[in-house]
Amino acid sequence: MIIESTYGEAVVRILNELDSTDMDYDRDILLNVLDKVLGDYDIKPRQNALTTSDMSEKIMYFLACKKQEGLSKGTLKTYMYMLRKFSRYVIKPVQYITVEDIRMYIHEISKTIKQSSLELVLWALKSFFTWLQREGYIVDNPTMKIKVPKRAESLRKVLTVEELERLRNACKTPRQRCL
Repeated sequence: MIIESTYGEAVVRILNELDSTDMDYDRDILLNVLDKVLGDYDIKPRQNALTTSDMSEKIMYFLACKKQEGLSKGTLKTYMYMLRKFSRYVIKPVQYITVEDIRMYIHEISKTIKQSSLELVLWALKSFFTWLQREGYIVDNPTMKIKVPKRAESLRKVLTVEELERLRNACKTPRQRCL
């Protein structure tokens, strides 16, 4: 598991740094303290800007799987467009993409697209990250905490009494009048 290895790496690096100093310390006590304090945290290495992303490779695998599942060409093309746009915004390996990264992306694009388009982007991201988790590329799905915003329902305009009468008078058959 990624977290355990990075946790172990962090502890070893701390101990090596302390060993390189002239400080006296009890190694067993320090290990117990580190385990007690850091054991409740997920430790991951910091991502630098020069990190390469594996998104394009994963997107191609995802689209190939979805094609085998029978998704239409139009749906696949839409997924590809939306996911590539996301990969240009978040440039890091898929296992390091966080909920905050996705929320910031959604916030940025929501300024320029309609609500219905935003819903499509969210569905594409949710589908992609669910697939990544199911295939074992990521441990946690960052889209699980993101809810698709509800669209405000617009009320239909009601016919006026005059419009209703004109409609009734225009009917030629009893069936039309009934409808």
